[in-house]
Amino acid sequence: MRLLALSTAVAALLVVPAVPAGPAWAEPTGTPTPTSSPTPLAVVMSLGSDADGDGAYSSDETSPAGLAAVPFRFTVTNNDASPLVITTWLFTVVDGVIPASPVPDPTGTVLAPGSTTAFRFTVAEFAPPDRGVVSAWLEVFLDDANDPTRDGSVGAGVTVRTLAPAVGPTPTATPFTQPDQGITGGGGQPTELPRTGDPLVGIALGGVALVLLGTTAVVVGRRRRTP
Repeated sequence: MRLLALSTAVAALLVVPAVPAGPAWAEPTGTPTPTSSPTPLAVVMSLGSDADGDGAYSSDETSPAGLAAVPFRFTVTNNDASPLVITTWLFTVVDGVIPASPVPDPTGTVLAPGSTTAFRFTVAEFAPPDRGVVSAWLEVFLDDANDPTRDGSVGAGVTVRTLAPAVGPTPTATPFTQPDQGITGGGGQPTELPRTGDPLVGIALGGVALVLLGTTAVVVGRRRRTP
């Protein structure tokens, strides 16, 4: 009896209460809705220089002299339905950012839908040395004035070349002449001076000769008359 009672007690301790079953897992149905991305800004720009000084701006120009100042102009056109604000801009070459001060100041400029705004600036000594080529890139960053989640940038490039220096004919030295001395420069030979006084000299010498002859004749005559 004691053994049976002990076995019954051990069996009772080993019994694990049943866990109530929960609802069965089911795979979700339907297609998740993707998060929409902001619409890109509708904006375009152009960039040109007037390196040749003809008053017209283009993306590839030639400067007549090396290290000359070059004027630039860029335009930004807002084709978006919202007004756009220029937040910053960068004008760069291979060596880094080029300091410039466009007029008007692009930063903070509000571009109304459908409008185009032009900016001008000049960079000193931008033209490369003779026969050189330099390229630059201008990028403008903008925000949607009505929707802070929309922003973007637009850029354009420009190239400036420099002509080779003009080479003219080799100048020739003009011989130096001194008419009063009859001498020419550059190793020339002396030339005979004009004899403008020769007739007068001949007449004077002839007169002297006649006087001398007369004097001699008189002296000889006197000697012959002497006894």
